[in-house]
Amino acid sequence: MRRVLDRPRRLLVFLWRAAVLLAVVPAAAQTLAPPATGQSLPDVLEAIQRARVTTRILYVTAHPDDESSSVLTYLARGLGADVALLSITRGEGGQNALGPEQGPPLGILRTEELLAATRTYGVRLYYTRAPDFGYSKTSQETLKVWGDTVLDDMVRVIRTFRPQILINAWGNVDVGHGHHQAAGILTPKASELAADPKAFPRQLDEGLKPWRTALLLQETRGGGAGGDSLPVDDVSPLWGKSYREIGLEGFRNHRSQGIAAFLGSPFLRRPVLLRTSNGSRFDPADLARPLMALAAAGLSELPLEKIDRALEQARAAALRLDWAQAVQALAAAGRLASELEGQAQNSGLRWELARVREHIDAALATAAALRIEARADRRELVAGGTFTARAEMRRRPETLGEVNKPSLILPEGWSVTREEADPAGSVRITVAIPKDAKPQHSPDDWMLPFPPPLMMAHVRAMVQGYGFEAIAPVIAQRVTSTHLDTLAPMLAPAVTLALEPRQFVIIEQRPPKTLELLARVRHYGTASAKVTVGVDAPDGWRASPPQGLEFNGAGDQLVRFSVTLPAKVSAGKYSLEAWATLDGEKFRTSLEPLPSLPTYLWSEPSVTRVEAFPVAVPEGLRVGYVAAENDPIPAALVQLGAQRSSSWACRSNCSTRSRWLSAISADLMPSPSASAPTNCAKTWPALTSGCWITPRQAAHSWCSISGKTFGPP
Repeated sequence: MRRVLDRPRRLLVFLWRAAVLLAVVPAAAQTLAPPATGQSLPDVLEAIQRARVTTRILYVTAHPDDESSSVLTYLARGLGADVALLSITRGEGGQNALGPEQGPPLGILRTEELLAATRTYGVRLYYTRAPDFGYSKTSQETLKVWGDTVLDDMVRVIRTFRPQILINAWGNVDVGHGHHQAAGILTPKASELAADPKAFPRQLDEGLKPWRTALLLQETRGGGAGGDSLPVDDVSPLWGKSYREIGLEGFRNHRSQGIAAFLGSPFLRRPVLLRTSNGSRFDPADLARPLMALAAAGLSELPLEKIDRALEQARAAALRLDWAQAVQALAAAGRLASELEGQAQNSGLRWELARVREHIDAALATAAALRIEARADRRELVAGGTFTARAEMRRRPETLGEVNKPSLILPEGWSVTREEADPAGSVRITVAIPKDAKPQHSPDDWMLPFPPPLMMAHVRAMVQGYGFEAIAPVIAQRVTSTHLDTLAPMLAPAVTLALEPRQFVIIEQRPPKTLELLARVRHYGTASAKVTVGVDAPDGWRASPPQGLEFNGAGDQLVRFSVTLPAKVSAGKYSLEAWATLDGEKFRTSLEPLPSLPTYLWSEPSVTRVEAFPVAVPEGLRVGYVAAENDPIPAALVQLGAQRSSSWACRSNCSTRSRWLSAISADLMPSPSASAPTNCAKTWPALTSGCWITPRQAAHSWCSISGKTFGPP
C-alpha cells in the first residue's frame, strides 16, 4: 500500500547558508547555499525552522549523478531535516562531455559539479576513498577492487554525522552496474558496524563514538511495491517551485555527464517511494522530528518548550519584519540552549544540543544580516612572503549590541603584522607567512568535497549578553572585462613549470635526432628572484644546458630546451623531467588550471613522457582521420611520421544530398552514397575515419578535400 506523507502545517524550505554567507558550523561540517542569496525573509524563516528540527538523514549512493535530487530537496527543504549525501566514489571513471579531463582531474570536476548540486538541494556532501574504475559487471568485482577501506570510510562518515535515518539508494539492486550493487550491499553493513563498539577501534581511539542508526530505508523507483510516496511535486511556499523543480535545477550541474539533454526525461520525473529494507512500516513523522523529541533522550521538556517558544516568537517577529525583536528572541533561544547544554548529563545529549545551538546561531546571523567578507590581494601565496586581506562586516541597523572588529583565523605559525582600519569600517590586515609554511591537511580531508579553506574571517557579536560567532572563508577575486571569478587562496610553490608537449611518440627504428620542449616557468613570489631552469634526461640522452631567469615579481617566462637522442632508442617508456631552483630549493611540479574548470589549479610532476614503439610506417604514408574535440590521435599520427590531409571546406547548401566519406586514405576516394544528412556538422562525427578536418562553413554539404570535390556543386 502507498501512503502519502502528511505535510507540516508550516511547510518551509530548509537550507544552509553558503560559507560566504556566514553559517556557524563545526570544523568538519559544510555550509550550503539557498536558491536565492542574501538574508531575505525566506532565508530567515528557513534558518529559524531548521533550528526546530532535530532529524539527521544520510543518503548513500555510488557516484555523482546517482542521487535522487527531488528526494534530497524535499527531505532537506520540505521537511527541514539535516540531510547529507554520501557518494562512495567521486566519479573519476565516468565520461567527460566538457573537456579532456580523465581520471583524478575528472574526479575534481565531478566533485565540483556535485557540490554545486548539493548546494541547491540544501544538503551536506561526504565521500569515501573508493575508486571509480569504470563500468563493473558484478558486485564481486567491485568489492574486490574497493577492498576493506570503503567500509572503514563509510563507518567513519556515519559516526561523524550521526544520522538517525539511513537511506540506501541502491538497496536490493542485484543487476546492472557493479558499483550500484556494491553500494546497496555495503550500506546496511556500514550501519551495523557503526554501532559495534569493537569495529574499527582506531576511530574510537580518535574520539568518535559508536552510533546506531534508528531506521534504514531504501528507495523504490517508479512506484514499486509498497512504501511512502514523497510529495516532491508540491510547490515550496517560499520559492514558488516544486521540490522536484528545485532538485532538477541542482541536478543540471552534472554537465560533464551530459545531463542537460535528459532533464525532461520521464525517468527523472517518476514517482519515488521510501520503504524499510525489511518491508515493515515506519512512521513518516520520523523524517522530521521536532525539538521536543530530545525529551525522549532524557532532557526535561520544560526548557525544550522554552527554546521552541522563543524560536516561534522569532519567526512571528520576522514575519512582521521586526528584525530587532526577531534577533532578541533568537538570542534568548540560544542562551536557553547553551544553559541546557551545560546541564546535560552525558556527552551524547551535549552533542545534540550543540547542534541545536549552531542552527540558532546561524539563524541569528541571518536575521541580523550579519555578513563578514574578507578578500586577499591574490590567490597564490608563497612561504616566506606576505599578503594583505581587507575584511569588512555588514549588519542590519539596530539589531545587534556589541560587535567585535573582524579578524582572521590563520594557519599555525602565520602572523598578523599590521592592522589598519578605514572610515568605512573595514580592516586592512597584513599577514606574514613563515618560510617553512606547508599546506595543512587533516587526515580526514578525503571525507569532504575539498579540504577546508586555508583561512577564515571571523567576527563575534553580542545580543543581550548572548555571544555568537560568524565565520566565512577568505577569498580572492580575479576580474576581467567580462566576468569575476571567486577563488580560494592557496599556498603555492614559489616556482612551477609546465612542459609542452606532454608526450612524444617515436619510432624505434627511426628516432628523431632531437626533441624540442617549451617550458613555461611561473614565479609566484612578489619580490625579485633569480631562477635556474633545466631538464633531466635519461642516460645517453643530452639536454641543452640549464638557463637562468630573472623575475621582478610574480610572472611567467618561456624557455626552450632541446634534447638530443642517441642513434638507437630501444622500445620503452622514458621521462624528461623539468626542474627549477630558487635560493637552494628545487621545484619539479606544474600548477595549471583544469580546462573545464579553470578556477581550479591542478598540480602534478612537470614531466614529458616519451614512448618508443617498434612500428613500421611506410615512407610518405597519408592517413585520413576525422578528429573529435580534444582528440590527441592526429598529433600522435604526425609524430609517427604520417602525413595529414588538408582541411575540409564545405561550400553548398545543406539541403543538397551529399556523400558519406569513410576510410579516406591515400587516394581520397568517396564511398557509395548513403542516407544523406542535412547538416555537415552532424555528418562529420558519424565518420569512423577521414581527413583531419577544420570546418570553415559548416552550413553547407559538399566538400573539397585536397582539391578534390565530393557531392554536387
